[in-house]
Amino acid sequence: MNEIFCGEKNEYELVRLLGSGGMCDVFVAESVRDKANSGDLNPAKRYALKRLKKQVDADAERKMRALFENEIKILEALGEVEGVPKLIDKEGSITKAADKGDDFYVMELVEGKALKKESLSGKEAIRLGVELCDILGRLHGLPTPIVHLDIKPSNLMLSENGRLFLVDFGLAKFLEGYESKKKVLDDHVKDSNGETECIQNETKNKILGGTVAYAAPEQFGERFVTDKRTDIFQFGKTLQKIVNRDETDPFLYRELQEISAKCSSVKKQQRYTDIQKVRSNLMLCERNARRCKNRFKIKLAIAAALFVMSLILIIFSFLGFANPLFVAAAVVPGHFIWNDEGLSEDTAVVADFAKRKLIKISPFKRQIENSCNPADDGIFLDIVKTVDSLDFCPKTN
Repeated sequence: MNEIFCGEKNEYELVRLLGSGGMCDVFVAESVRDKANSGDLNPAKRYALKRLKKQVDADAERKMRALFENEIKILEALGEVEGVPKLIDKEGSITKAADKGDDFYVMELVEGKALKKESLSGKEAIRLGVELCDILGRLHGLPTPIVHLDIKPSNLMLSENGRLFLVDFGLAKFLEGYESKKKVLDDHVKDSNGETECIQNETKNKILGGTVAYAAPEQFGERFVTDKRTDIFQFGKTLQKIVNRDETDPFLYRELQEISAKCSSVKKQQRYTDIQKVRSNLMLCERNARRCKNRFKIKLAIAAALFVMSLILIIFSFLGFANPLFVAAAVVPGHFIWNDEGLSEDTAVVADFAKRKLIKISPFKRQIENSCNPADDGIFLDIVKTVDSLDFCPKTN
């Protein structure tokens, strides 16, 4: 890449394409001046250069440009907010090469990688979730609050030193003084990660802005009515997507799913009202999971002991060595413990986790992957199905 762009403070040479979305391409770029003054031992500093894509339709071009300018205003307002790439050069309307007139701006380059779906253990998800809560807390806590409106794994960058950054403010807006009736491009596009982005006009049942899999209900329809709880909804959906269920303690996974479900409730009034409340609950996840696990172990041990004791007493009663009252004393408490709703739920959680782990173990995994008909895979799946069918709760009408 030899294109050179002229900005407000410097000229930038493109190094490589970093990513591509529906509205813009993002490149790694170097300052021409820094590059000229640098040597092999002191390479030029690199930046992220975001360039607006050309549109065939003039009206679409105008609308995209409006969104692009809005993003620059958002980044200007954010300034030195931690966890957000800093704006370096905002004035890039003239391209030196062939005078193409491309619009671009330059910002801090985050060296690292975007989060992927189902890539994190529960503990990692909590750590990064708390960091994201802190970032959103800073955005929501500004004198004029800012909402991001497009939170998803591909917009979360993990730097090489482990810090989390929230990127792509193309759909972000100020909660005050924002023209809520602004129309945007009616189109579906895919970004470089394959996510379906939608920027639609005000048509019922269609999304105005965001990514379909993460968009809140209020982002659909005739009005783009959003607030802080829209970001909280997308946080919940993102948390749900990034946790690797197979590598997460089942009790911790359940705690995280409960937080995710509350965040992403369809009804706004049922969600968390503040991102700091989400953060507080995330911090308690591991403690609550440990308590649930310990409680499950104690209940299971008592129930198992009573079960064994009742069997022994039943045999002894038939032989005439034990009073039936002793049998009842063991069987009745055992019955209530085994049929306790909490124990049943915990048992189902542990059984599902164990099944997932076993399926991954060779040779069963290879057998399942190579089989055309998993239902005929032999005794292993028969055992799994039998365990799945066990129900400790009595059927009720």
